[in-house]
Amino acid sequence: MENPDEVISANKQTRGLSAHLTGVAAENSVARQYEIAGWRILERRWRGEAGEIDLIAMRDGVTAFVEVKQSVTIDAAIARLQPKQLARIAASAESYFLNRANRVSGDIRVDLAAVDKSGRIEIIENLTLW
Repeated sequence: MENPDEVISANKQTRGLSAHLTGVAAENSVARQYEIAGWRILERRWRGEAGEIDLIAMRDGVTAFVEVKQSVTIDAAIARLQPKQLARIAASAESYFLNRANRVSGDIRVDLAAVDKSGRIEIIENLTLW
């Protein structure tokens, strides 16, 4: 008979891997949508001192720092972004911008890309901290 603790641990690992792969697939879909719209993807999963930014894209002098949230519905995905996380994203974006002034110029914004279970994407541009 299997040890119940080992079964629980294996199930958690499987769910964790599944969630990771689902998140990567959502990020890839969002990146493709930005590219189709004429954006150039500068970074994927960029990590700075303040945290990670899923996608960094540039078009026409605008740099977008994109947070990708995936859930069962678009509304559920949007609800997953909390103010504390948005502040962390803004701090990471500022760090990226300041450390790459020679590569990034012009306007900056933070976008939320919400992805539902069917793969539908809704992008909310230029989020604010309030």
